[in-house]
Amino acid sequence: MKLSKRLQSIFYTPVHKIKARSLGKEILPFIKPSTRRIIDLGCGDCALTKFIQQNIPANTKFTPVDVLDISLNEIKPLIYDGEKLPFRNDYFDLGYISNTLHHCEDEKKVLRELIRVCKKDILILEEVYGNSIEKYVTYANDWIANRLESSEINVPFNFHTDRQWKKIFEEVGCNLISQQRIYQLPLWFHTKGVLYHIRKTS
Repeated sequence: MKLSKRLQSIFYTPVHKIKARSLGKEILPFIKPSTRRIIDLGCGDCALTKFIQQNIPANTKFTPVDVLDISLNEIKPLIYDGEKLPFRNDYFDLGYISNTLHHCEDEKKVLRELIRVCKKDILILEEVYGNSIEKYVTYANDWIANRLESSEINVPFNFHTDRQWKKIFEEVGCNLISQQRIYQLPLWFHTKGVLYHIRKTS
C-alpha cells in the first residue's frame, strides 16, 4: 500500500492531471450556456471532474457519481449501487462517462441508466481497438493504470471495437451524432481513444 501511494504521488497523479486537461478540453465545447446540470458518471479519481468544474459557470450544477470513492483531490463523489441512479428521468442537461464503461460487467445496463437521467445528449469517452495486438495492448495498459490507482477497481477488460460500440448505441436507443479521435497524453499512440456524442431517440 505504501508503495502504491508513493507511485501515485510520483507518477500517477501528475499524469492524470495532464490526461484530465486533455480530455476536459474535448468535453468543454459540448457545455453550452444553457447547460445547467451535468452528471459525470464513473468519475474515478476526480481529476477530470475538477478540471471541468474549474472551467464552467459557477451556476452550473455538476454531479460526480461513482460506485467507489477513489478521489485523489477534495471532490467527493456521490456513491451509488451501480444499478439505479438516484435521479428522476431527464434530470441532467448533459451526461458524460469517461473510460468507465469497460469496467462494467453490463455496460448496456449502465449506459441505459445514464440515458434515462439525461435529457438528450451524452458523451462517451472510451478506448477502442481494431485488431488483436491493439486489443491486448489496451488490456495491459488498463490493468497497469488501474492497479496504480486502486486494487478495488473492477477490471473485466470489457473493451470493444468502434463497430461494436456503434451497435451498442443503437441497441440502447441512441443515435450517434459525431465521433472524434482523442489523445489522453502527448504522443500517446499505443491505445486509441474516441469521444462519441450520442443523443436519445425519444
